[in-house]
Amino acid sequence: MRLTSKFVRQPQITKAARFGPDLAYLIHLLEKGELDPQIGWRGPSKRVDEAIDALLGRRVPGKAVLDLILRGPTDSM
Repeated sequence: MRLTSKFVRQPQITKAARFGPDLAYLIHLLEKGELDPQIGWRGPSKRVDEAIDALLGRRVPGKAVLDLILRGPTDSM
């Protein structure tokens, strides 16, 4: 099931906002298969320019996801 709405309300994001419960609920819906995130492009963060270009060019049906690689203190950039 895909959740859609004609009216999308942008949340007011402040420094004090707590997103934990909302994110937990979204993950719960994803795990149950009740939310389709519509991911149309996925790649490593070093391809961010490609992702932006594809989104702006409307060549991605859905969202673009960048995979982040976390490095430890001994890893070099």
